Amino acid sequence: MKRMKLLLIVLSVLMLVGCGTTQEDGKTTGKPMTIYPTEFSAETKKVLDILDDEVMFFTYVTDDSVKSVNLQIWFYENGEWTSAGNVKGNKEMTERDIVLRVKESEIDLIQVSETGQSKYTFPVLAEFSAPLMMVEERLQNTEDIVLEEEIVLYYKVGTEENAIRSETDFRELPCSTGMALTITFSAENVE
Repeated sequence: MKRMKLLLIVLSVLMLVGCGTTQEDGKTTGKPMTIYPTEFSAETKKVLDILDDEVMFFTYVTDDSVKSVNLQIWFYENGEWTSAGNVKGNKEMTERDIVLRVKESEIDLIQVSETGQSKYTFPVLAEFSAPLMMVEERLQNTEDIVLEEEIVLYYKVGTEENAIRSETDFRELPCSTGMALTITFSAENVE
């Protein structure tokens, strides 16, 4: 319960931190459409370090060409990557924060807006105790948003092989278990 309160405090801080890319009328100021890891002050980083779980924060900035956003959870099961669920909806604003919290048994996906937050929880369908090697990657640099192109925010894979390399596309890695989160921006509204 204390961790959840702490996370809510951090989320509140996120809502107060703005990048100044949006005008009062809700239109962007001409900056390119991007998604990037959210940057925090030293004080906020200290608070985040207290949490034991893996917590990742991302911010995206879009223009009016983006009509909807699709966040998708993937798991490697029975020799293939399959979608385990998604959160998609019509874009409400040009700038938004996403929080991904990976715990041993579940993944929390939290979308933060000026008016509040929406939390979605997915069970972890991958087992990471048996693999010989593991690779875990997250978006660490600013990525340009291209409509209808998937962007990998996070992946974790395990393999029985002696060596594994990091890849942009997690689906290309040899693995025996895995999970990933991707985001796709679309020019079409969700019905």
